[in-house]
Amino acid sequence: MSFLLLLLIFAVCRMLTVLFHELGHALPALAMGSERVVVYVGSYGDPNKSLTFSIGRLHFYLKYNPLLWNQGLCVPNSDGLTVNQQILFTISGPVMSLILGTACFIAAFIGTLHADIRTAFVIFGISAVIDFYTNLIPREDPIKLFDGSLTYNDGHLLRQLWRYRAYAAEYPKAAEFYNRGDYATAADLFHATIRKGATDTMIFRLAIHSYMQAGNDATARELCNTIQSHSNLTSDDFAICAFISSRLGRYEEALDLFEKSLNLDNTNKYALNNRGYTYNLMEQYEKAIADFDRSIEVAPNFAYAYNNRGLAKIKLGSVAEGLKDIEVSLSLDPENAYAYRNRGIYHFDQGEYKLALEDFNRALTIDPQTHLLSEYLRETEVRMGKVTEVQ
Repeated sequence: MSFLLLLLIFAVCRMLTVLFHELGHALPALAMGSERVVVYVGSYGDPNKSLTFSIGRLHFYLKYNPLLWNQGLCVPNSDGLTVNQQILFTISGPVMSLILGTACFIAAFIGTLHADIRTAFVIFGISAVIDFYTNLIPREDPIKLFDGSLTYNDGHLLRQLWRYRAYAAEYPKAAEFYNRGDYATAADLFHATIRKGATDTMIFRLAIHSYMQAGNDATARELCNTIQSHSNLTSDDFAICAFISSRLGRYEEALDLFEKSLNLDNTNKYALNNRGYTYNLMEQYEKAIADFDRSIEVAPNFAYAYNNRGLAKIKLGSVAEGLKDIEVSLSLDPENAYAYRNRGIYHFDQGEYKLALEDFNRALTIDPQTHLLSEYLRETEVRMGKVTEVQ
């Protein structure tokens, strides 16, 4: 057997290993009632440049590039799984690999196969067994998905889920409220699991995010301080905690946390953008623009960096360039509340209070939690004589 043929067999076996591993996740999800299950081979959720097909409720995205076939992801459309069902879903992938690996070795060494076919079975078996061990052994380094969110390997998730069983009374309810968008209730329930002794980083992340969405930055910051004392945080973790500190006006604390975030990942667009946002709040607009430029360099279609850079340019006197950046932001994301807020600030500074009020109200409609928006609205209404300023 030639070397090139061996390479081809290895590539095909690798793709099949990943495919069957993800099917190991998908089939139990379908059996447990998931309306739709999506399997990606060759990516962590990227549908682009992929062979796409469906079999009933099962949808596939297989990357054309075989060099990427060592990656895979299974995404069930099912939010109501119990902890035990999630454990079954998670462990089924590695178990499928083990079953296939064992079957291949049995076929190779017990059956009467041609030598080349036997070699292919051995390669497939080795690939499957390696897949079993590498996925079942917990790893602390997160996996960044195509949409920017983080997950972990199966072993890490299984360890988390096993711990969640101790908090089974609160966690499923918290997850349900979280998925509904009732963040205040979810935050209290996630916090209840922490008070019972939960130390899992994922529960802290969910609690912090829930408190942020509910507008309770003070409690979110307390949890950030707690998690930093006993967990190895990712760049995104530090960036979120930094943003919370920034929103609370603790700018130096925020800058320190942003520095930690960027030391771990100097291409983190959220850390770059939000540090620039903090510099805007500190009226250090040159530093802010440097961060926004870098954020746009990393992510050219990141709408928030454009609208924030636009405000910084306006404050420095480059009004035309700044307004152009804000318009670019709105073209990328027409529902960007911060773009409307920043344009409203420009109109406010120009004394165009009616236009400012229109933009602020538009931002309020999109996202009532937009930072400092209520203060801008109040001040605009005072200037227009709609309300009386309270001394």
